[in-house]
Amino acid sequence: MKPPDQHSLTLAYALPPLLSVEAITPHEYRLVTAEGRYTLTILPQDSPLDGHYYQHWLLLALAHFNLSFMIPTPLRDRKGATFHRCSTGEQWVIAPCLEGQAIVPNDLDNAYSMGAALAELHHALEQIPPMPRPDVSPYTLHNRVLPNLHKPMPHEPAQLGLSMSKESQHRLRRFVVQAKNYQESLPMPGQDLRWHITHGSFSGYNLRYNGERVVGVEDFSEARPDYRALEFASALLWVASDLGPMFWGTARAFVEGYAAFVHLTRAEIDLIPRLIVAMQVDRVLSFVGASPQQATSALRTHEDISAWLESEQPRLEAMLRGVFLGE
Repeated sequence: MKPPDQHSLTLAYALPPLLSVEAITPHEYRLVTAEGRYTLTILPQDSPLDGHYYQHWLLLALAHFNLSFMIPTPLRDRKGATFHRCSTGEQWVIAPCLEGQAIVPNDLDNAYSMGAALAELHHALEQIPPMPRPDVSPYTLHNRVLPNLHKPMPHEPAQLGLSMSKESQHRLRRFVVQAKNYQESLPMPGQDLRWHITHGSFSGYNLRYNGERVVGVEDFSEARPDYRALEFASALLWVASDLGPMFWGTARAFVEGYAAFVHLTRAEIDLIPRLIVAMQVDRVLSFVGASPQQATSALRTHEDISAWLESEQPRLEAMLRGVFLGE
């Protein structure tokens, strides 16, 4: 794809003086200006835009909140649109480039900052109407299960990348039983179980960190209404990825960072262990029939986390209740 020339960009957008246009991928470019850097994304003429419209609506809504970190709010062109349609039919989207480093897992300071940023984001998102995404499978209050759990269950060990042994057949049966248990609907949301738009992929890879705090949250491409406890559990497991002794210090730092802004309820705390396992089940099923090798890896992670929870769940719940409920 031909890169845009600086004259065309200047005609379309009221940008600071451009110093250079650098290719990142065939569809992405870095715009270097005298006042900062921007990312230009070029969407082909036939690209579906529903998901992009949803992201833009959400980012523009979040821009009204006094967040302590930057988000990639799309720039408006000279006509006031966040999509600029070129004469070729392509669409341009320009957003600020967020500076900083990625969050490092299993680090106390990083974990605290990540928890604080997630809570601040959740506090803002809870005040935005929970509009569903138009480009994903229905996931509403009447369909309260993880989306991939609607996929067919594996019926042969090979679908999970396993050999045809008795041990593999036993692992398959055990996984299927557990997976079916998690196909049951989650409780209805309410004051004790909050449901609102979530980031959707809140991990250290999508955060920018300056050595002291999170200064940027990017990639809202998976944002959608969901249980805030689910995103909390996912982020906790990412930042405190070591299930050994290191887990507890990092996990507590993350929880205390989150609690500085938002407190989970007792109902949400009680649901965290189930959500942790459900996420692993969901990940295994996403690879069934598509990538047996990745399914094997996901299954091993699922088994490790399930075994860990069998002995550590009371300690995890006690830690969460201590920080959030003062017990």
